Amino acid sequence: FVDQLLQEISLILPVDRDRLKIKDHQQVDSSTKFEQLIIPLQIEPTRNLSQRNTNNLYHDLNHMILNKQYTEISNYQYASLLDQSYGYKLNAGIKDIIRDNKETILAAIVVFFIIIIVFLWAKRKGESEDNEENEENEDEERSNMIILKVGLSLMDFVLDGLFIYKNGYDIKILFIPSLVIFAFASIFNLILAMSLIISENFKHDNFKEWLKKNSIVASIFTLFSATNVEVLNILSSKIGGFKMFSANFMDNTISIIFWSSIVNFVVKDIPQFGIQVTYNYCCYYNYYY
Repeated sequence: FVDQLLQEISLILPVDRDRLKIKDHQQVDSSTKFEQLIIPLQIEPTRNLSQRNTNNLYHDLNHMILNKQYTEISNYQYASLLDQSYGYKLNAGIKDIIRDNKETILAAIVVFFIIIIVFLWAKRKGESEDNEENEENEDEERSNMIILKVGLSLMDFVLDGLFIYKNGYDIKILFIPSLVIFAFASIFNLILAMSLIISENFKHDNFKEWLKKNSIVASIFTLFSATNVEVLNILSSKIGGFKMFSANFMDNTISIIFWSSIVNFVVKDIPQFGIQVTYNYCCYYNYYY
């Protein structure tokens, strides 16, 4: 029955049959008079721009079911049995989200554990320095917290990039905003980070001396600052007691980094969160038979 129903739906919309998937077990709704069957249908996304996206197909199918006496659905043996009063409804269960985003979730878990391991290693190394004064050790321990912020910035960057790569074309109206926000924030952060490093080099003698000895490290983390300009803080964090992470920024630079991270949150993170919530809202649906 279900196979025939999906075949009919693929002809009605129309949509490729392999984009119609049953993602979970069918259930019987005993609360209804005739114990109707709940069929967990999901319309798979596509990267083919010549095909309609999931959101448009959902609206079309929902409209056809709700008005089936006036649409082509009424002409098909199995599709005509769909409940007109129910339509095709959202069912964004946590299990569905995990199953369809397992690669992204796995990447997040891996990055998270790397962050924790590096942080614990740096913390332990800092504590093992016997010749450090107590006050300096306390400052260093607090500085090691920066690695968590840097790690979270990198993870956020990776997840945003994966979302655009994997799901960007699913809903066309969300692709351009996602790409623009991601690209603008990355370019802004990179240019700002480079400007701050150049400014420090010209105006701050201590930083200039440090930069001569650690130019490679400075270059690497300046590039990483494309994820968030706050990554620059790692250069002055004294992580693990390494001198390569002992840059001394001017107060003005520290202030700019702080306020720029706030701007990043408002301009990039909040809109990206809204886009991903909208995406998940549009992509997971069920309908009644």
